[in-house]
Amino acid sequence: TLTWAYVFGRFGGFDFINFDVEGYSAELCLKALSLGWQPGCICVEADGREAELINAASPLHHTVVYGNGQNLVMVRR
Repeated sequence: TLTWAYVFGRFGGFDFINFDVEGYSAELCLKALSLGWQPGCICVEADGREAELINAASPLHHTVVYGNGQNLVMVRR
């Protein structure tokens, strides 16, 4: 098992991250955001946690540019 801190430390920043892990996407995205990850674009399967994801991403200057009731796409401005 690799931790987010290990992945980020080993591979550096990312321009795009897609979180699509059945039932865990929102949780993994929230963890990455809590570590201060700031990719240019995030696509996440929201798992019904859209508001929580938006609240976590907004302070990192991410805004929603697309949402379809299942996925959110947020870009860093």
